[in-house]
Amino acid sequence: MLQTHAVDTAATFGDPLITAVHRALGEMQGLRPLALSDKSGVRFVLAIDDLDDAQIASFLDGYCQGTAFLALSGVRALAMGLGTSSDNRAVITPISAKDPGEGAHARLMELATATHPRDVPVFTPAGETAAAAVELAKLALRLPACLISSPIDQIDENDAVMTVKTRDVEAFRARLAATYNQVSQARVPIADGIETRFAIFRNAIGGIATAILVGEPETAYASGEKPVPVRVHSSCATGDIFGSRRCDCGEQLQLALHRLRDLGGGCLIYLDQEGRGLGLANKMHAYTLQDRGLDTVDANKMLGFHDDERDYHAAGFMLKRLGFERVTLLTNNPTKLHGLATAGIEIVDRMPVVAPANADNLRYLTTKAKRSGHLLNDAGLLESL
Repeated sequence: MLQTHAVDTAATFGDPLITAVHRALGEMQGLRPLALSDKSGVRFVLAIDDLDDAQIASFLDGYCQGTAFLALSGVRALAMGLGTSSDNRAVITPISAKDPGEGAHARLMELATATHPRDVPVFTPAGETAAAAVELAKLALRLPACLISSPIDQIDENDAVMTVKTRDVEAFRARLAATYNQVSQARVPIADGIETRFAIFRNAIGGIATAILVGEPETAYASGEKPVPVRVHSSCATGDIFGSRRCDCGEQLQLALHRLRDLGGGCLIYLDQEGRGLGLANKMHAYTLQDRGLDTVDANKMLGFHDDERDYHAAGFMLKRLGFERVTLLTNNPTKLHGLATAGIEIVDRMPVVAPANADNLRYLTTKAKRSGHLLNDAGLLESL
């Protein structure tokens, strides 16, 4: 039999908080039940999207012998007109654990996503556990909607269910952002003769982010007297790769790379934050709602997300590790200015990155300017919207 020696696993194999939440995310992503614990007890949790009626019945019967609840985000509650006091507080409503019936999943999805759900039950403000369940669903890039059991004192030792503390979920994003470290770098010449190096960063759970170094910014700005030109760009598969006309992301990416070259070098941080942090699947859900008449902001909120779910702490840590702490930020988005400043980066100046409007993204750009505060008046674009 293999004999192991006592070791400090936290020091040897990473932050136990990050490890615990990462494992819980694996369960959430795989549509398996998990458990959240706090001082009031333990509750079983299951994300609702992609389930079928049989899975719902099995969860309600096997984990919720008493009453189960549907938890939605406070943002979703406000969008449905439920009048809760805060968009940061989750809401819950009881779900029958005895007879879920046929069409259970369709009914739950209607309550989680429909613009005008029928027969809306009474939702009440929920506590920290429901909020943590919704946050886990977001981190797993699922809809922020979960089934939650009533609390129990402890889990039976025969239940092979991953358990994570509610407070650990709350601390996870900030803790994870600080773990990005550079793991590789190589020269990558790109279109139009732009010389770049791709510096790849990896976090404690294997997530990847990229710093695209245009020219030699480490040398050009080594003295620290001049701020480094920086663009922080969130991934957009539809725009960056396929040239979607529904947004201006692809055009902004190319404009930024050319601007950095023309400025004598700089850095573009490319973050995996598709759809303003919603993920590609939820971005398509939002597009469907936009096709039905909602704008970008209202579509996101109708699904239970904030207008913008992105976080820029990882970008801040990456820039610091590259030695770029005083920057000129290429952006139209004031949220990025605030986000990087909060992450400890000094924003010396801002440069606009304004792409031409087209018939397919005109409404999107109008919404960004008039509802999300994007600074699109540069180059007179706002007057043309």
